[in-house]
Amino acid sequence: MTYLKLATSLVGATLVSGALVAFAGSPTETFAAMDVDADGLVSEAEFVAYATTNGGHTSSEASAKFSEMAGTDGALTLAELEAASLSDDSSYNGSSGSSS
Repeated sequence: MTYLKLATSLVGATLVSGALVAFAGSPTETFAAMDVDADGLVSEAEFVAYATTNGGHTSSEASAKFSEMAGTDGALTLAELEAASLSDDSSYNGSSGSSS
């Protein structure tokens, strides 16, 4: 019985912490946190640093996601992040949308 309570508590804590990440902020707040130099663009280095520190992703996962989200210009804009937040992985962009 104690084992079941412990397991249930751990699962609940995991779900709650996942929800906290998903609802940690809006795409605008997430973008501001990523844009360390406040130039209005998120570089791959800034994105990878944010995703590996705050999202629990590896550098290679974060780089691949950056390339997918930012397109060919090498920079992520707020508009691109907001577009991704409609249907993309919430741990990268501050949305509460589902993972793909």
